Amino acid sequence: MGDVNARPLFTQELADPDLSAIIATKMANIHALNVPISKEPCWIWNTMERWLRTSQGFLSQKPQLSGEQDSSMVERLQKIDYRGEMEFLRQVVAKVQSPVVFAHNDMQEGNILLKTGPKPATGNDRIALIDFEYCSYNYRGFDLANHFCEWVYEYKLPVHPYFTVDCDNYPSRQKQVDFIRTYLDAYERSRRGKPAATQGQATAMSNGIEEPMASLHHNGSSEPHPLQLAPAPSSPPSHPAEETLLQEVAAFTPASHLFWALWSIVQSQVSTIPFGYMEYAVTRMDHYFEDKAKLRLDQLTKRKSDAITEEG
Repeated sequence: MGDVNARPLFTQELADPDLSAIIATKMANIHALNVPISKEPCWIWNTMERWLRTSQGFLSQKPQLSGEQDSSMVERLQKIDYRGEMEFLRQVVAKVQSPVVFAHNDMQEGNILLKTGPKPATGNDRIALIDFEYCSYNYRGFDLANHFCEWVYEYKLPVHPYFTVDCDNYPSRQKQVDFIRTYLDAYERSRRGKPAATQGQATAMSNGIEEPMASLHHNGSSEPHPLQLAPAPSSPPSHPAEETLLQEVAAFTPASHLFWALWSIVQSQVSTIPFGYMEYAVTRMDHYFEDKAKLRLDQLTKRKSDAITEEG
């Protein structure tokens, strides 16, 4: 950042409409990059597999606990079939067909800087992204779902476990649509070399001009996604491409929880940074199973049954 004055965002600032629109634009610009590395979406699976192998001893044996680790939390984590959950997620991901993009993969508030100082930046320049440690080609649904999950977790608690959780902060459907609407327009503009639109322009486009966002639909059709959530009773109207991304977010939300739970289990064994890693892993796995239960997999189950019938 050089001499630029900046500070990390606070969790509650992720919900600020203006800042959220800038974050959506920044994410879209990253996703539109063509980076000369492998574009196979294997990073997420390889990383979770590596973390699972690293933590195998901890998860299969009676661990040596530190003073701040609770044996009941460890026992809860040891009872989970992580490899089975990874296989479940692979099936879900195969069904949603989320496009593969160059992704940041860790867009939490600590990695999003707000520029300050006597001459603060304006427009999209107000925000800068940092910490590209986890950048790779990955499913776009993961990057969005992971960012929305971070609206819930605050990492500035000065005492153990050094984080707080407020599930009421999770973005509403309308806030997700607002973010997605800006993201889709910014992505298309970035690919075409055009300047990013304002949030108002993106909203107007989604209400009246379908073409830019329609090209982001994974199969070019307006058919409903095969993996569905229970519909919101008073959902605002949205473009088919927005509905597709909402479904991707729903499908990848459990993946975000499992990913960072495994990360936290590994960190509990190797990190010297004070943090409630066990508490965080338990929290993320609790949220994993809650969000997994919200997925309607009847279409997926039906298609699997049909395949079995045809093979028989």
